[in-house]
Amino acid sequence: MSLNDTQIRNYKPNEKLYKRADGLGLYIQVNPNGSKHWYRKYSFQRKETRASYGRYPQVSLADARKMRDADIALLAKGINPNTERQSKKEAQNIDNSFEVIARKWHSNKTWSKCKYPIKTTHSLLEIF
Repeated sequence: MSLNDTQIRNYKPNEKLYKRADGLGLYIQVNPNGSKHWYRKYSFQRKETRASYGRYPQVSLADARKMRDADIALLAKGINPNTERQSKKEAQNIDNSFEVIARKWHSNKTWSKCKYPIKTTHSLLEIF
């Protein structure tokens, strides 16, 4: 049975957490503190695992279904969705690292013909 937004909004917390399924492994977990989180249970290489999609209402039912469908497509290609998501997050962190930003700053700066640019570069390289 598929969920709808009205049902999800009306789910109230209990003493114990509980889950309500939407289909194809997607479910919402209602915690005792009242928070609601999207998850999807799936198996990859004969191991059962779950993917976390975020909190409701920040992640809507439609968004959770889109993420579920994207994960199903990755699984069909033999790719673990959690590993793929983690590698994208790490690549994004590398682009925002101090070294990358410092090198961009240094290359965009207009330097005079003194030793200061060399000293600055050496100082930055010591940090890396």
